[in-house]
Amino acid sequence: MDPRVITVAFAAAIAAGCLARAVVRQPKPLATRVQPYVAGIRGRLGTIRPETAIGDANVGRSGLTLVFGPLIKQLANGLAQLVDASAAASAEVRLKQAGISMTVEQYRTRQLAYTAGALAAGAFTGLVLGFGTGTVIVLAAAAGLWGATRWRARLEGLINKRRERMRTELYTVCQLIAIYLRTGDTPAGAVDRLVRRAQGEVITELAEAGAQVRSGRSATGVFEQLTATTPEPSAARLYRLLSSTWTAGGDADSLLALADDMRTSRREDLTRLMTKRQTAMAFPLVMVIGPILILFVAAAIPHIVFGR
Repeated sequence: MDPRVITVAFAAAIAAGCLARAVVRQPKPLATRVQPYVAGIRGRLGTIRPETAIGDANVGRSGLTLVFGPLIKQLANGLAQLVDASAAASAEVRLKQAGISMTVEQYRTRQLAYTAGALAAGAFTGLVLGFGTGTVIVLAAAAGLWGATRWRARLEGLINKRRERMRTELYTVCQLIAIYLRTGDTPAGAVDRLVRRAQGEVITELAEAGAQVRSGRSATGVFEQLTATTPEPSAARLYRLLSSTWTAGGDADSLLALADDMRTSRREDLTRLMTKRQTAMAFPLVMVIGPILILFVAAAIPHIVFGR
């Protein structure tokens, strides 16, 4: 039988199965629905044993998940070591910098799923189009490479966008905190007032830091951690300044000087961007008008040389 027919039939069967699973809602196991209501009472009565807690962790998980879950996790970690070349802690920091509420395990599993799906799509395309074995392998490898790097590229794009938004907000944030400090407020009060009246990427990080400080953690430790995890170096400068002046009542003059530096840096970035945009706008005009001018000049050459 023709391999293309087998491939198309196999793909159609998978698509039909996925469609049936999406249309027909799977019933939820009774243990999964009852467990949240029972766990609290059993905890107060002291009837939950360690082995029971371990069993409850697996409630609601299918047999396929329990059997193939460790293998998929190992494959996902191996792929992440090849593509990202980073440990789980580094991947967690990058996910936080991108603003994605996802665990490292979920991120790596999706990366593996994209890779496998792209490999299958590339091989399927090559078989359907009737290419040779070598071409099919090349298509599958190229598609798999795209799938493996897709989530990494998306993560980097989100980090860059978030860094750009933070760079835009920082001048105003520094100015407002300095104003609140000059009105006699403390750094904690100034940050709290700013969080209640504004919103943005920097405000979100300051809100998390303020909540941790109110919970009893040291302000120095909180802002040092925030300095290490924030994607924007200018924001790290702000957090470092707040950490050093938190217990001393703040330093409005240093905040204003930092705001001026950020405004100057932002102006330079906009100047460079404007120059790039002007060059990009002039390039199509040169490509269109240049050949026309050359044709006009070339048409006059015979008349100049031969007098015709």
